[in-house]
Amino acid sequence: MKHQKPKRNKGGMTLIEVLIAMGVVSLVCGGIYSAGIAIQRLAQTNRITAEAQAFAREGMEEIIARGYGFLAGGGGQEGTLISNAGHHHVDLLRTVDVIWHGADRSINSTPLLTEGSYAEVHVDVRYQVPGTPRFSTTRFSGILSYE
Repeated sequence: MKHQKPKRNKGGMTLIEVLIAMGVVSLVCGGIYSAGIAIQRLAQTNRITAEAQAFAREGMEEIIARGYGFLAGGGGQEGTLISNAGHHHVDLLRTVDVIWHGADRSINSTPLLTEGSYAEVHVDVRYQVPGTPRFSTTRFSGILSYE
């Protein structure tokens, strides 16, 4: 009588093949997860940047609406802080810088109330970029003329 080897079922996978497949699936899932986190952070940063731009634009519109006289009297130049803006838990700090110019375009330390003088106004909003120690600034600039 001949000794026969037992037949192997060729339809299954060996333990090594299963472990390799699990490793490949784990790497793919890890990559997808990392990409998802990066996309989520980018979206949050974009939302906060849009809020900062709106806050800066709003400050500039307030100054323009009140005019050169309001600015020359010292109004609108104080810093404004909004805490936890837009439920993103990020503080937005709005500051206003004014550079006074004479009619001859010279720079002055105080406002001039003469025809042709103007103010160069910069509204800055500073905020911390989520998930990083970095800060970012959004700026709106405009010119107000004395009339």
